[in-house]
Amino acid sequence: MPIDKPAGKTGQMTVNISNIRVGEGCLRLGIYDTPEAFANKNTGGPYGKMIRPLLQTEETVVIPNLPYGRYVLALYQDCNDNGKLDTNFFGVPTEPYAFSNSPGNKWRSPSFADAVISFTPENSRITLQLRTWKQR
Repeated sequence: MPIDKPAGKTGQMTVNISNIRVGEGCLRLGIYDTPEAFANKNTGGPYGKMIRPLLQTEETVVIPNLPYGRYVLALYQDCNDNGKLDTNFFGVPTEPYAFSNSPGNKWRSPSFADAVISFTPENSRITLQLRTWKQR
């Protein structure tokens, strides 16, 4: 699937994050522009961001000069600051997380197609609500 990115056209993406556990670790946000980058989540995509300190239940992150196109946003609260999304024995996340486009199936990780959004001048504000696996 080709990614539509007009050459030289960039904008400011505003990401509103809610339901933060105050005082627990940090937030880790990855923005992925291809299915391959999303499959290798360790890269953080073309833009990766760590947010701390967590002093409030809501946060706004502004990403300047991001090329318009299609992206997946993946966010988790790294409550114990170990640099990864912790999971239990069955692979179920034990820390709060969120994806763009709010994919509905909690029984598997979303695909790029499940979570992709179009970042355009008209669609530049994204909302992510952190929730645990049990809250989904």
